[in-house]
This record gives sequence, C-alpha cells and structure tokens, in this order.
Amino acid sequence: MGKGKHLPDIPSVSIVFGNYMAKLRTTTVSSWPALCAQVEKARGYLDLEGTEEMWFRGLSSRHHALRPSLFRCFKKETLDVGKIRDLENDLFFEFQAKARFSEGVALSDWDVLFLMQHYRAPTRLLDWTEVLHVAVYFAIAYRKLGESEMARLYLMNPYLWNKKLGYGRDLYSPRNFSWDPREEDYYDYGEILVDRDYIDWRYPCALYPPQRDARLSAQKGYFTIHGNDLRALEEIAPGLLFAVDLDKAAMDDCRRQLAFSGIDEFSLFPDLEGLSRKLRIKYECG
Repeated sequence: MGKGKHLPDIPSVSIVFGNYMAKLRTTTVSSWPALCAQVEKARGYLDLEGTEEMWFRGLSSRHHALRPSLFRCFKKETLDVGKIRDLENDLFFEFQAKARFSEGVALSDWDVLFLMQHYRAPTRLLDWTEVLHVAVYFAIAYRKLGESEMARLYLMNPYLWNKKLGYGRDLYSPRNFSWDPREEDYYDYGEILVDRDYIDWRYPCALYPPQRDARLSAQKGYFTIHGNDLRALEEIAPGLLFAVDLDKAAMDDCRRQLAFSGIDEFSLFPDLEGLSRKLRIKYECG
C-alpha cells in the first residue's frame, strides 16, 4: 500500500473511463441476508483482486450525494474552486491553532486534517470504512423518527477507482500523495494550502491514512480526497460505484444485527462523548 506519488501532471480531460461512465448500478434489499448477498455480488462487479478491500459508506438517504462537507458549505450553483480554497485555508489553520491535542504527540498537518474530518469540521475528505457493519450503522442510526426515505450504502473498490482515474491501482499514503517530483520533496497539507496552485489534482483519490486517532481506528476508516472536480463521486464515475438501498424492513433487520454485533456509539466513538451518547440511547433519555 501507499506506493503512489502526487501526480501534478494527471490529464484533466483525457482520462478514459470506458464503461465506467455507465449509469450507477442500484438495488434495494429488505433484510440483512439480502444485503450480504448484494455485497458479495458487488465484489465481482467491482473487480476486486487478491487482498483488495471493498469500501463502504452509509448515508441516511439515497438522495444524499457523495460530496465532501467543505463543498456543501456552498450552494451547488455557487461552487467555485477559489472560494473553496479560501474557506479551506481559514478552517484548517484556525482548527490547527485552537484545537488541543495530547501532550507529547507530534501530529503532521495530514493528521490534523483527518482529525478535522472525524470531529465534523468541513474538509474535502469523504469517510469510508472497510467494515460493512460500521457503514450500516451510519446509514440508519441518526435517522429522524418516522422518516420514510430509504437509507443507502455505497460500495466501491478504491484500487479500481484510483486506477481508472489515472492514479494507478494502489492506495496512497498521504505523505506519498504530496510528493512533488519537481522539487523532489514531500509537502505537508498546510504547505499545500499555502501554495494556492498546489491543489492541482482534479479527480478524487483514495487515501490510506495512518489510523492514529481512536475514532478512525475504531471505525476502520479511510478517505477519498477531492480535488478541483467539484462534482460528487457518483457524477464523476458512476460505474465505479455500487449502491444498495435499505427499505424499512431491511433497516429494522439491520438494527437487530448491529445490536447482536455490539456496534453502537461507544464502540465507534471510544471516548467520553461516545459513552455518554450510548447511555442516552440505552436509557431512552432523548
């Protein structure tokens, strides 16, 4: 893993997607076993090889887009690369200046970016997990009472995604992703932000982050990092994704499965906040 390098010369319009520009493949399930069967089916469709892991992302509604929170700070019709970079600079450096980290822990700017994502500050990252149960939890746990809209799971092969988007069939460690062959040097994320021209990758890329944070480790978390193509993943290359919608019966069945598996707020957020949220749910404190 992590053999890749930052590639500033990736062509912006000449990527050949072939049939991966096909319509997004979706299906609906009504039970946990049916969901597992569709996940197994997706393994073949997404062309997993050897030890490649499938990634999952759970959304509370099938209408939610695979677009990072930083981009969602703007209305779709006002999305602009320059405005996004300006806001990202403000968010990143203020978070870095004001957040309190454990004493004696040396964090890179990439580590700070990952902490921002896991503590819900807007970033150009999207969360993924290699554990189906985790994605299902995030798809159904925070839905409003009586909500009728189906939840959705997105499945992807990050290796195939990177290959088809021109990055090579591998995951990138953040450090290698920020390699500049012109300077023969690595750049930390803050340095990338300071140079306004350095966010020069167009398409989202799948990263393999160090899982130093307890939340990231508990959730078996990974990220895609968006570049200057401001579209959602399902708009960029829909044929590289597989979507499974969960109807009410499926969500009820999944809740039972998650309870049996011990997936809850504290297992996914192993800190005092996660414990408190688990207790509020357990004792129906609202």
